[in-house]
Amino acid sequence: MRNAVRVYCATVVMSLLATLAAARGDQLTFSTWKATTPFEGPRTSHAATLVNNRIYILGGLYASANNFTLYNDVQTALLGNDGAIAEGAWEKTTPFVEPRSGMGVAVHKEFIYVVGGFSNKGTRADAQYARVMPDGMLGSWTTSPNQLAIPRSNLALQIFSTMSGTSYLAAIAGVGEIGKDTVHFDTIETAEINPDGSLGQWKLCPFHLKGGRSAPGVAVNKGVLYVAGGWGDLLIEDVFSDVQYAPIRDDGCPDAWHTNAARLNMPLYGHTMTVTLAAGRPSLVVLGGNAGQGNYFNNVQFAPLAPDSETGRFVFDTHQFAVPRWGQATVQYNNFLYVLGGSQRGNGDYLNDVQFTVMGNQ
Repeated sequence: MRNAVRVYCATVVMSLLATLAAARGDQLTFSTWKATTPFEGPRTSHAATLVNNRIYILGGLYASANNFTLYNDVQTALLGNDGAIAEGAWEKTTPFVEPRSGMGVAVHKEFIYVVGGFSNKGTRADAQYARVMPDGMLGSWTTSPNQLAIPRSNLALQIFSTMSGTSYLAAIAGVGEIGKDTVHFDTIETAEINPDGSLGQWKLCPFHLKGGRSAPGVAVNKGVLYVAGGWGDLLIEDVFSDVQYAPIRDDGCPDAWHTNAARLNMPLYGHTMTVTLAAGRPSLVVLGGNAGQGNYFNNVQFAPLAPDSETGRFVFDTHQFAVPRWGQATVQYNNFLYVLGGSQRGNGDYLNDVQFTVMGNQ
């Protein structure tokens, strides 16, 4: 299966890049990727988030042949009007509790949240949060007394805001241990966010994804949650290319899941995904990722979102960012889209670079 994946991926990439110009019409475009000031410390399975024009890098993993290092540092820098990060702009702020990788990170109002992940103590279920101060630095981290129902790593974390105005933190999919078994989860659990930033009890949602998975791409658009790809453990396939979506109910949980007619152009995990309005209508954008067997990617594929929540066909942009990778982080600032760090194949294995492109339309 894995050799077939490799041949399939190469064939799809070449054929779609060759026919892209005819297929795109007035769709989303991307400029040539540019490098800007790197952050400190190559790593993978870290997280990045944005507050106004300030970017934050959190945690992650660096491994060598003999040992591995987990991080709990938080680095921050301002993004310029041209999208670049000035030389020397990165600075460290308050680290979160317990170094880890594969944690979920999200921002709600003036608080940054860190949930779950893998530490030296194993897979974690804790949730902690810190206030973003006026100068962009972080206050002290508070650990919530309410933990995930299921410890999980390589999860996705999203903010759900319902029609009634209630906000929820949502932990989506991931991997962990049940007894002696490693299990990829198909569950979503949510916790209400209180006005003071604290969290209510986590609750497991009734509708499950079709296939447990870790390191998927996740995005939210107009009250609909999208989950694409991921690494699972089904008998037929262990890396997914499907795209599922579900409307978010007023109780903070996704409703029944629908399988999108269009799939990613190759099975992927450790990719990143975002929604952009840069072309005047929403599109899902998927960056990089790992198809297994050392097939790492540096391409950008995207699909327009229709009013019925389905997507069109995913097509590739002709501009690729430097170095194929997986486990990178991504943020979007105005029409700038960023790729930060990740794991490459050989040649030092881990990256701390920051690259960005400008999104627009033809």
